[in-house]
Amino acid sequence: AAAAENRPLAQIEIHADAASADAASLPDFVALGVSVPGVVENLAAQKIIRPNALQRAAFEEIAAGRDAILHAWTGSGKTLAFLLPLLERLDPKERSPQLLILCPSRELAFQIARVAEMVLAGSGMSAAAVVGGANPNRQLEKIKKERPSVIVGTPGRVCELAFDWQKLKLQRIRHVVIDEVDAALKPPHLDHCQQLLHSTQDGRPLQLVLASATADTPPVRRVAAQLLKSPLMLRLRPPAS
Repeated sequence: AAAAENRPLAQIEIHADAASADAASLPDFVALGVSVPGVVENLAAQKIIRPNALQRAAFEEIAAGRDAILHAWTGSGKTLAFLLPLLERLDPKERSPQLLILCPSRELAFQIARVAEMVLAGSGMSAAAVVGGANPNRQLEKIKKERPSVIVGTPGRVCELAFDWQKLKLQRIRHVVIDEVDAALKPPHLDHCQQLLHSTQDGRPLQLVLASATADTPPVRRVAAQLLKSPLMLRLRPPAS
């Protein structure tokens, strides 16, 4: 494991688009490859017309099923950078959760869940938040009613509903994102994240994406070495001068 940890990661350095960039010359989301029904229109309704540099760089690799690490600052469009390509990999006919997004804070989980719900509106798929501090029975009612494709949650609450209550079925999960991964891999979230990741190591095909503003740390590299298959580090830099 130590040798794997020290093995250099494949990396792509991405420069953020300069404020002066000619937006009209950049590809739109259709050209990028976004094909889930309604997604492009939902983004346009929020005045999100063209993918930024991080979203352009991440889409093809993640949509192809590659494990990835997104190293990009808060506010860089990181959520759409991992969400849009992963949605392409979901089966709309499957009525169980397929994508699990773990966040160390309730605020971030609710924020990502809102983005996922906005993007998926009218697509035939949906998202649900499973977050500590909120009523767990209401969360389970929504899941039973909507049968969401995407679960966004805090590690403790997801573990509680999946393992203690045995009410949240994760057997069909094929894609896992850990956002703010450096914080998620510390107490009090570490044990729950490990339990959830261990539960997916049952031979199923699994895609893992780690994301954070500070993703390139020794603990994250250790997890990447142990769990990710040929991962790609996408590192966002300020605009080229």
